[in-house]
Amino acid sequence: MIAKRLDQVGLTEVVGSPYEHLTTDDLATDVARIGSTPACLVIDRDIDLAAAVVVPATLKLVKMPGVRFVNNGGSIEFEGNPFVFGQEMTREPWFEGFAAGDITFTGDAPSDVSSELAYVAANSITERLALLTEWFDGCKLTFHCFERPITSHVATNDHHNLYFRKGDFTNSYANGTNVAAFIIGSYAKFHSEHGARIFSSSVNQSPQIVRTKDNCMFSMIKDNQFENGGGAFDGISFGVAIASGSFMCHIKNNQANGIQSYQFGIYGAGGNNPSYCTIDRNYSSGISTQNIAVIAGDHCAVTRNTVNVKDFVTGNAYASYIDIEPNQPLDTVRHLLIEGNKIDMRGAALANPEAGEQYAIGIIVQGVVTEGITDLIVRDNEFWCDEEADAQMQTAIEITGVENATVCGNKSRGVGNMFVAKQCNNVKFYNNEENGEYYGAVYMDATGNSRVYNNYTRGAGAVIESEKRHLAASDGSNVITLLHSNADSSDGRMFQSYVGQQMRFNNVLYTVTAVDTVSTFQSVTVNTTVPACDMVSCAASAVDASGNSFNVPAHGFATGAGIVIYTPDGTVPSGLDNLGRYWVIKIDDDHFRLASTRALALANTPIDLTTQGTGTQEFYPALWTEFSNNEYRDNDFSAYTLLGTSRKDAVSKVDDFSTARTLSPADNGETIVFHSNSAVAVTAPAGLGADFGALLIQKGTGQITVSAGAGVTLQNRQSHSKSAGQFAGVSLVAVAADSLVLMGDTAA
Repeated sequence: MIAKRLDQVGLTEVVGSPYEHLTTDDLATDVARIGSTPACLVIDRDIDLAAAVVVPATLKLVKMPGVRFVNNGGSIEFEGNPFVFGQEMTREPWFEGFAAGDITFTGDAPSDVSSELAYVAANSITERLALLTEWFDGCKLTFHCFERPITSHVATNDHHNLYFRKGDFTNSYANGTNVAAFIIGSYAKFHSEHGARIFSSSVNQSPQIVRTKDNCMFSMIKDNQFENGGGAFDGISFGVAIASGSFMCHIKNNQANGIQSYQFGIYGAGGNNPSYCTIDRNYSSGISTQNIAVIAGDHCAVTRNTVNVKDFVTGNAYASYIDIEPNQPLDTVRHLLIEGNKIDMRGAALANPEAGEQYAIGIIVQGVVTEGITDLIVRDNEFWCDEEADAQMQTAIEITGVENATVCGNKSRGVGNMFVAKQCNNVKFYNNEENGEYYGAVYMDATGNSRVYNNYTRGAGAVIESEKRHLAASDGSNVITLLHSNADSSDGRMFQSYVGQQMRFNNVLYTVTAVDTVSTFQSVTVNTTVPACDMVSCAASAVDASGNSFNVPAHGFATGAGIVIYTPDGTVPSGLDNLGRYWVIKIDDDHFRLASTRALALANTPIDLTTQGTGTQEFYPALWTEFSNNEYRDNDFSAYTLLGTSRKDAVSKVDDFSTARTLSPADNGETIVFHSNSAVAVTAPAGLGADFGALLIQKGTGQITVSAGAGVTLQNRQSHSKSAGQFAGVSLVAVAADSLVLMGDTAA
């Protein structure tokens, strides 16, 4: 009889352990009868468990098909592994009606357990796992998850692996107090066999699919296929995430199809950063934005991932595929590696700017409100767009507020801008290639102490520098405070990258020694005391249109100070723009005029006002960055627009066929050849820089005359100001800021 029933489950022999069978319907009676003698007890009928039973480690259980343990107020404690011959992998439930604490394993547990061991009335994988997690608390094992829907939340314990077997795991879990359907513990693996598909929630504002617990260690989410369940992500949650404080956790070799945004992420909160975590070798397709995101982390890496943008979803505020975005005051990203990733937009639809849609950015690194982003490496990544489509990816790589960045070896095709750096310090951009026919530009906005070299572009290529303006005020100390909150991005935020760089306030140049990035109104501490200067205002009646002046008692502005004019309840005087940027010409302590540039303000050349305007006129002091002191060499760019003391070492030749030219900092290091046969007027304006130098060659018969702009001193030993004749060459060299010497083949 026993042998026949054992044959039904494929059991014919248990070496060294005699077969026993139930003599009653009371499991406790037979366990006591067998005692500590090694044996296999054949369970051939339903067990109605009404009392507590302890199963010794010497007793194995052999369950016949169709029977189970039914709880009727009892409990079971297993002192060892009770399963034999792979029965722990059963697709039939063993235990029905048992709550979390009704079954415990106190000895050696099996290394693999089927999710089907627990009978749950609801058809849910997560409810089964919730029970099993409690039963096997403290055990090291893998739960084999067989095809069932995801309807609730489960947090597994440390050393509990989840292995999803072939099948579709649909998901209807709605976000409640838990942000993910699955939360795994330390020393755990969340992985799948080929053919298993795990879906995101079909409920809008859906939670994550899986993440690590906070402060997790040595866990991995790998080899899974994640699918779009039809719900819309809330723009906050990731599909798959490594949580705050995690250490050495990894998201690896996963595939995600069509999940709307935030597919793979690393995040932290309150300064509790993950560290040494990676997002590696994952594949994504059919996504719209923010495929991979790092919100906070130390020594983390995003490497060798592929993003295949089959359908570019337009209408987003922006689309970025690798997004590094600390967005809380204490969030930091330090020592981050972004390497070997591929973003492919070929075949994607084009953005429609006229409809308010913005182009994509391949990799974006930006501090929203952040303590800092430091020590970034972005190398050997690839960005692919259609050769003929210039409205797919606007920028390959954009970084903001970064201190110490190395961007090298990246390749792009058909991308608008190779690289954009905003408000950064100490950036190295080298050995990068843009192989498309379009722009290939490099933008350096309020970025200093940086080097751009050995870059190639097949298109026109250009380097463009710019500076940043903040509205600010000083109280007479050495602190300058912004007049707009750090939540207002329209006037820009400040970053730790400002430390050591120079800013101009009320026409005085200061060096930044510290930055408060956390307060609602950010501030910089500078190297010396700053005279008090704040917003002032006057009525329109205080505007003297005929004299182009404003009557504002004790205005506090110096000549050359940058300001912004604004009227909340009227119009500004004709000749000015509301929210326009202007520079002050101080008449006295109570009166001033405005100029359109700082150089014109220093030259006492005001804007002509034709009306007084109406309402209140407000004047906000502006704090300007003067970071541009960068070096450019050995690049294949056709044009440079440089500011400050930035320079390009490689001398190039510029052909000029005009009869008048005003020099600019971009002419530093240039050889300018004038071809005109008529007289040529060259003006040297203020602001060329203390290291400016250019060679002027008269190729035509038109003689070159060099004159100094407002605020500039031009000297020559013989008081010459002209070229001597055709084929003459003259050099213009700065010996100090706004002080130049004309030398060479000159004439009076």
